[in-house]
Amino acid sequence: MLSELKPYITAIVFSPTLLLLGIAIGLWLSSKKTKLGKSVAIFSTVLLWIFSTPAFSVWLSNNLLTQYKPITIQELKAQGVQAIVVLGGGVETGQPDGIQQLKPTALDRLRHGIELSRKTGIPVMVTGGKGWGAETDSENEAEISKRVAREAFQFDIQWTESNSRDTQENAFNSKQILTQQGIGKIALATHSWHMPRSLKAFQKVGFEVIPAPMGFVADKKVDLISLLPNGAALNSSAATFRELVAQTMQGQ
Repeated sequence: MLSELKPYITAIVFSPTLLLLGIAIGLWLSSKKTKLGKSVAIFSTVLLWIFSTPAFSVWLSNNLLTQYKPITIQELKAQGVQAIVVLGGGVETGQPDGIQQLKPTALDRLRHGIELSRKTGIPVMVTGGKGWGAETDSENEAEISKRVAREAFQFDIQWTESNSRDTQENAFNSKQILTQQGIGKIALATHSWHMPRSLKAFQKVGFEVIPAPMGFVADKKVDLISLLPNGAALNSSAATFRELVAQTMQGQ
């Protein structure tokens, strides 16, 4: 039951929703308890501003998440990696042409995995089924990734795992498939903020894992621009908070 509620909990907790509700509640309270209402509204507004600034999002990621360096092609070749496993990142449904596509997060991971494969000759596995909040008529993400790889990048995916709904199932199901191929050492391709939790999940099922992160949170000097809020910074902060909570739950 809790797993089915995950997309709704995520949408409420790891988004501006709670802070916007705080502002609304504060404004409503201000007509009855002026001091309390204004304090709640101002506090929520300040938090929303802070969470939306590039300076804070960079600080949050660099200080609260384990950092991984980009891997070079030479390092990847020298490690004896047998497969590159690309983690899914979501599917865009409801397109005007009816063709389902990868979300930008998933597309970036796929592009990264294909680039590594082309430069090393190591085959690629894509993993991802229908997420917990997926619509019933949505396609499995791994199959969409395979199609996009072929049509957009002229690249053939070696293996697909299309039954998982989250990172832990990505790891478990990938292990079942790759073990049959005699593969125990992999490079894991996902965003840097997602790597700490993903690495633990894949190591837990018995893989020897070489991190191959991408999508790093770029360092920014603190200046006026970095203190102004924007949507990208808010998304980055939300992703970090989400990962911290997920890591805590994973460790239980």
